[in-house]
Amino acid sequence: MYPIPSYHPSEILQAKIRLAALEDRQTDAEILSKAAQLYFRIRQELRSGRVIGFVEPDRKDQLAEEIVGI
Repeated sequence: MYPIPSYHPSEILQAKIRLAALEDRQTDAEILSKAAQLYFRIRQELRSGRVIGFVEPDRKDQLAEEIVGI
């Protein structure tokens, strides 16, 4: 894997990454890796014509909110 030396997240994004890492007992790198994996999966699914969104636990057959602009 190649490092990305020009990547500098904003202070707000850094704080969100650190908070998620603390809450989930993971490293910042693990959080970023999972975020990248999720992004690439979403990208693949969107290109195949699927929509990405959230469903309510008791209404899994109905999309509650579609995510757009990823």
